[in-house]
Amino acid sequence: MENFEETPLEIDPALVPQLAESTIRTPIHALVELITNSDDSYRRLEAENQRVSGLIQVFVQVNRKNEVELIEVKDDAEGMNQKELKNALKFSGTPDIRFRGIRGLLRRGLKEACVVFGLGKIVTIKDGLVNLAYVYRGENRKPYKKLLKEPISYSDHNAVRNIIENPPPLKFKLPSRGTTVVIIPLGESRSRFKFFEDDIEKLCKHYGIRHIVTNPRRKIELYYKKESRREKFYELRLDFPRPRSPIKKEIQIGENQIQLEIYEYENQIDEPPFDESNLAGFTVLIDEIPVDHTFFGFEEDPDAYFFSGCVRADFLLKELRENPGKILTPNRMGIDWRYQLCREIKRAIINQFRPLVQRKKDKRFRGWSSPLESKIQGVCGKLNDLATRYLNKINVSTDIGQLIEGKVDKLTLVPPVTWVEVGEERNISIYCPKNMVGESKCKLQTDSDCIELSTKEITLQPSEKYPDLCYNYFTVTGVNLGMATVFCSLGDKDSSNCVINVVREKEIGKKKRRDKVAGRKGLFKSIKFDDLENPTQRVAYLDGVIFIYTNFPSTMPYISARGRLSNNPAAKAILAELIGDAFCRVLARKALEAGKQLGDPIDSYMAHYNEIQKLFLEKIHREIDKIVSEYQSDFQ
Repeated sequence: MENFEETPLEIDPALVPQLAESTIRTPIHALVELITNSDDSYRRLEAENQRVSGLIQVFVQVNRKNEVELIEVKDDAEGMNQKELKNALKFSGTPDIRFRGIRGLLRRGLKEACVVFGLGKIVTIKDGLVNLAYVYRGENRKPYKKLLKEPISYSDHNAVRNIIENPPPLKFKLPSRGTTVVIIPLGESRSRFKFFEDDIEKLCKHYGIRHIVTNPRRKIELYYKKESRREKFYELRLDFPRPRSPIKKEIQIGENQIQLEIYEYENQIDEPPFDESNLAGFTVLIDEIPVDHTFFGFEEDPDAYFFSGCVRADFLLKELRENPGKILTPNRMGIDWRYQLCREIKRAIINQFRPLVQRKKDKRFRGWSSPLESKIQGVCGKLNDLATRYLNKINVSTDIGQLIEGKVDKLTLVPPVTWVEVGEERNISIYCPKNMVGESKCKLQTDSDCIELSTKEITLQPSEKYPDLCYNYFTVTGVNLGMATVFCSLGDKDSSNCVINVVREKEIGKKKRRDKVAGRKGLFKSIKFDDLENPTQRVAYLDGVIFIYTNFPSTMPYISARGRLSNNPAAKAILAELIGDAFCRVLARKALEAGKQLGDPIDSYMAHYNEIQKLFLEKIHREIDKIVSEYQSDFQ
């Protein structure tokens, strides 16, 4: 390709695959980013009062295993000249000047999609000139780009035909103006990226393009081809269910305001698990651009799925321009809710949303009367005793959290980023390979007075279970609101650090405060039987309450509506398993929050879960058997 100029992408090659894969995790993510780029281009033309077709064409080809073989996205928008194409292929935290507002700060899809899939072909036409670029992974996964040295005239039909036919060939006819992007998975990416026909609906509902598929000035055509089968055509459109009258409020956040809209629906519009394609949840907009979709801790509450919402926080645009690293997550896939200003927004929304969900829940439970439910509440005291015993144990153990051997090769603080409430404590774990420790002690210091350290010097102890590692922990106490960094050094051998966000004491509504004073203390306050139709899980833990869903298929034969046990001998064991499952899940999460994580978070969670089961599940079975046996006549 003597007409091409080949150069590495302008970034540390080791970082590119990580950055790309954190942004483009599925074919849906790639499609969302490419469709969004096309919409951006149309919006810029519309801002100049130019007439546009608004057409975006998408082609997805998969093999018989539904592994993606090719994705192509084409628009008839503004296109790019050679300079603009070069800028679009730069990995940089500084937005290109041709992108306006928030989009320039979030732009992330074109080059990342090409890198993570393996090969990308970009053909773009502007002012009668055709520019072509390839982005691909070379040897050792290093990313490269090849750009056409000189643009080709759109009227040079032979040259343009060569561009269309050269691998990978283009499906759609090249417009006189616009951009076409083709991406092809290479190597291990082929088996990793799968796209099913059902994913078309998920793509249509993805929060990142809802404003596009509902825009009458846009038309998205998707062609789906599976191996030798007939090609199928879809026009992406989204019709929201009709909500009741929305709740609209302006909420003061310091010197700024957010606009909150909450919509309630007659029926559930979605169900757990929560993801980016759920219609339920809150979409956060900055300058009318969706930057996040979240449920603020209500992901497992089925009553929350009767609601959707919209949060307009335009004042964050200034913060984003000045320091996007504070507002956005490292991969720029959403809001970093640990940042102080974002936490204030989150807290304000939860305070408005929680009473609505509770009202929906109260309405469903009105008139319930279950002898089993009233008698079983005594189990909560036992659960809290067991939970306290376990949490105390992991706080003082010198080996807790040592869950995965061989993953620590340097001085490490876990978790690297966490939070603590004012007046509360949080444990931070230290791990280090034994051959690095010697007789040195770890020295601790912080750059802020918003936290206090339990010690300034600590000795790492050999792990009894894993002889190659040493471990210990220290405690931080929240003093004032703010952010602090804790620095840990092991002589001149190694150093590490972690970031602590100090937040306000959790706000408790008046009703909850009375419950806390008059009711049960601890993690487990109540156990309820819920006859929700079509539940997605058999048991859940929400705000101190264990909910057992009696209409879940594996629950129905043993526990009927309103919490009555069947005559099946296994009914007591099933009830104990359900309560035990919720108990183990809660404590495993608490262990991770306390910093007891090493290596992959899922592996760490399951290790804690299995350990808790081994310690306490048999005790929970005995307690349930005792209570049910005493009051058996009331339940049958």
